[in-house]
Amino acid sequence: MSNAIDGYIHLKKHSDSRCRLLAPIEDMTQDEVWDYIYTKSESWVDKNGLGFVYSEAAGDGDECISVLEGGEAGNKPGCSKSARFGCIICPLFEKDKTLNNLTKGHEYLSLVEEFRNWLVQFRDGHWDKRDIYNHRDFKKIEYSRETHRLGMISPGGYTLEFRNEILVKLLKMQDDVQRTNPEFEIISVTELEFIQDRWLREGDFEERGVDIKYNKELLVNALTLSILQSSETSASIGTISYYSHQHQNNRYYAQLALQLEKTTGNTKEYIYGLSGLSNEISQEEAVKLVLSLPVEITQYYPTPDIEEIIREEWASDTINFVTIEKLVHTKAIKPPVERNLFGYVGERAEEFEKMDNLEENDYNWEEDPNLSFEDKIAILEDSIDCNREEMKANRREAFFYEGLQTA
Repeated sequence: MSNAIDGYIHLKKHSDSRCRLLAPIEDMTQDEVWDYIYTKSESWVDKNGLGFVYSEAAGDGDECISVLEGGEAGNKPGCSKSARFGCIICPLFEKDKTLNNLTKGHEYLSLVEEFRNWLVQFRDGHWDKRDIYNHRDFKKIEYSRETHRLGMISPGGYTLEFRNEILVKLLKMQDDVQRTNPEFEIISVTELEFIQDRWLREGDFEERGVDIKYNKELLVNALTLSILQSSETSASIGTISYYSHQHQNNRYYAQLALQLEKTTGNTKEYIYGLSGLSNEISQEEAVKLVLSLPVEITQYYPTPDIEEIIREEWASDTINFVTIEKLVHTKAIKPPVERNLFGYVGERAEEFEKMDNLEENDYNWEEDPNLSFEDKIAILEDSIDCNREEMKANRREAFFYEGLQTA
């Protein structure tokens, strides 16, 4: 066993070097596992109950001998080659045979299966329901491996709007099941509180997770309330976009407030400082601090136009003109130099051929109505041989001083 650790045949290496995998039954047959359960397992193990559940889950007839049949014949029931236990929403299978088998003896599970099958249909594609940032740290993730997706931003998880739709359907399913099975609970109040906390960090100032079922009677933690209050304050005093190259939306304001709270403990005053309304913090001091925070340095807040370009790349599975220009600028790829009768030869040959055709037809990107202002700025910056981050810093500084002069 190449993956086994020397001296420990059932202790395996893990992809995380800090962890080990214990596989004590790896070399046991199915019958040996059930023999162990019925003869050597602890007294608290409900052996017959466990066998019966697996028998129901397999559902094939020939997969398991029922517990009663086994007891009457003096034999132990044997299960189960097809039963699978784990997450009821597991999207790895288009149809969950185990869950379907269990509905025959537990009718209420048909509602769970209906919800599960509805959700699984969105596992592939449906790019309008996927975010363009990582939900863990709100950064963008670009494909870096050498494939045709090099330079393309990798899809994130589901959008806040679609997650809200999922939660609405999930809670309705739970309510429907509880009419006949009051003890059934698939999501708890504590879990709902955690969901709302996460959603607030993404700009859900309406508290939709709370409002869906509990009509805002659910208490959320103090940190979340602080973020919400500070973010609403920022929205009430008008835009503060002069200092930033990010597209400021509710998610931006929520993260700005959270990071200011963590850094200073005085979010509200710094928000007022950004707008030049604070008697304690100067506008210059507030801008300097904010420009050093992850919300400005590492997190990703593209404009709706840029989002549309990204989603079009996902749908077509090809990168577009703006992405090609970026890859050339960063020297991630080189323009092809070799040609044959059919055009360029080499990496990205087809894309560069299209770009040449645009130039030959007197294409003028400055007058292209399909390119947004942000796209044109990106092309312009890529065409100038200077440090991109320095340009952004200069532009933010210009916006800042312009704001001071007009304040």
